Amino acid sequence: MHHQAALKHCQGLAQPGPALPEESKKVLGFWDGDQLVAIADLLRGYPHEHTASIGLLQVHGLRQGHGTGAAAYRELQRYVEREWLEVRTLRLAVVDTNAQQAQGFWVRQGFEATGEVKPYKHDTVESVARLYEKQLGRTQPQA
Repeated sequence: MHHQAALKHCQGLAQPGPALPEESKKVLGFWDGDQLVAIADLLRGYPHEHTASIGLLQVHGLRQGHGTGAAAYRELQRYVEREWLEVRTLRLAVVDTNAQQAQGFWVRQGFEATGEVKPYKHDTVESVARLYEKQLGRTQPQA
């Protein structure tokens, strides 16, 4: 993949989430040729109009540790900056049970902890989710 990801929209994969219109939910697939190497789930306008939340960025196990996640994230950010012009902030949660792997990755992508903590429960896992944000730096059009 050489640290690039081809971005494609994955229709029909969006999971139920907050009460937002269906067009606010986007699932992106990142491809290397004909192989899906990563997938991301985004919510536009959540929890605020100028924020997009990353619900998931999952990289194929054999591609982890080789720059695929960072390349997929860069494509995700470019997508948001190009398509969702009102979005100024990207937001995500890192669950403590996954923090050893995920926290460093997101900090390297420019995210900072907000200090906000929420309880997390999924199936039998009970933990804490710590929120992170990144301000998008858009350049102003030249006159």
